[in-house]
Amino acid sequence: MNPAPIILFPGLGADSDLFFEQKKYFGDRLFTLDWIAPISQECLADYCHRYADQFLGSSTFKESNGVYLGGFSFGGMAALEIGSAVHQKYPGKVKGVLLISSGRTQQIIRPLFQIQALIGARLPNGILKWVLNQQLVHGFLERESLSAEQAAQLATMLKKIDFSFFKWSLIACATWNPGVRYQSAQAPFPIFEIQGEKDPIIPFSNESEVVTLSGAKHLIQYSHSREVNQWLEQITHNG
Repeated sequence: MNPAPIILFPGLGADSDLFFEQKKYFGDRLFTLDWIAPISQECLADYCHRYADQFLGSSTFKESNGVYLGGFSFGGMAALEIGSAVHQKYPGKVKGVLLISSGRTQQIIRPLFQIQALIGARLPNGILKWVLNQQLVHGFLERESLSAEQAAQLATMLKKIDFSFFKWSLIACATWNPGVRYQSAQAPFPIFEIQGEKDPIIPFSNESEVVTLSGAKHLIQYSHSREVNQWLEQITHNG
């Protein structure tokens, strides 16, 4: 029996290149899917339920006995909501949701981020691009000790960014309200989390089930790719 596919969603302003290191490790078993266009003022849950309808028609889903959904940062939030929508129609088909530098509760949305996101969504594209270049490229380069190849990938992603989608996703992320649906007792599927101990974006969690990488920051799928890949493999190897 073929192992279950792993489908990962990237974070804000990123694309599938964010999982370059994971693609090298897992090969054809790992998939990244393109986002669909959002509807104006659509919340994250509604967007993901609409997205799930497209996902359910994909060959990746139809030809498998089960799938692992996951994502980095914002992509992890989306994976939870998409997984919830899939579970409603096909209970048990989602074998687990994998959260990389993300989280399952509203506590991961810091008040400062909410303010910054809502302001950023209203900036002209040119100014927003400059801010992103300073924060995402130069800021991460200073903090995360990325390789030259990884830094180049970040810069390339910035050049390809869809500002319409990005501005929507800023608001959707800042206003995400998952309630208690993804707490351990209420979750419709297993949820696994890994994060950096010194992540400046996602609040540190001391919950025992969260795997914490000592000294790591936000871009752990780059900076600690070996540990992240081993974590993904450990969870999904029997699936």
